[in-house]
Amino acid sequence: MKNLMKKNLLFVFALFIATSTMSFKLAEQRNVVDYWFAVDVDGDTIIGSTDAPSPVDDCNEENSSNLCKIRLNTASAPATVTQANASNLVTGDAHRTP
Repeated sequence: MKNLMKKNLLFVFALFIATSTMSFKLAEQRNVVDYWFAVDVDGDTIIGSTDAPSPVDDCNEENSSNLCKIRLNTASAPATVTQANASNLVTGDAHRTP
């Protein structure tokens, strides 16, 4: 009986640790801030950040032609869109109107 109780207590403790760890990871992910960066007309070179919370003017997420802005989950961008994609930093993009 003592052996069974020890196993159950150990299981409950392990479950508590796992649940606590997962809860903190979810809280961290909710605090992630996305940043928009302008993309050069070549469609790959990141040329600078924008202060806007979303793309504006002729560059928006509904367009499907040339890439003009990219949304990243980091404040410091790599040099190119290709590098950002390889690092899994891209959370969205916007395109110029034709």
